[in-house]
Amino acid sequence: MDQETISNWLRDSSAFGNAPEEAIGQLSAAFTEKRIPAGLSIIREGDPGLALYFLVSGSATVTAGEDGEQSYLGNISRGQLFGEIAPLSSGRRMATVTAAEESVLLELDPKALTEVLREHPLLEKSLLDSLERYLTP
Repeated sequence: MDQETISNWLRDSSAFGNAPEEAIGQLSAAFTEKRIPAGLSIIREGDPGLALYFLVSGSATVTAGEDGEQSYLGNISRGQLFGEIAPLSSGRRMATVTAAEESVLLELDPKALTEVLREHPLLEKSLLDSLERYLTP
């Protein structure tokens, strides 16, 4: 995946849409590709997690629940960012994301995200503001 496409996806995401261009460039260079077989959980609700992802190809389903009862929350499709809540809040995953078919992901190195947020402190506040709808009961 080319860096310009990743940069565009970051700019189009609700989380990073207001990020400075320097931050977009740093982040887009820090993604690595991963192939995920169908049926594999990419993220598990309640697990610790610091990485965030873009779906390059394939699809994934999002579920959450308690006591073994899972509720369907939606699908993730090509170009969508996911997993961004945990690194920016509690560090715990709020839902389970499972590959519905063989998929290719881009995973952001958590250290790169930490470094960018350290260099751009206003970005962290902007990110948390954009995620507020997920974090408030």
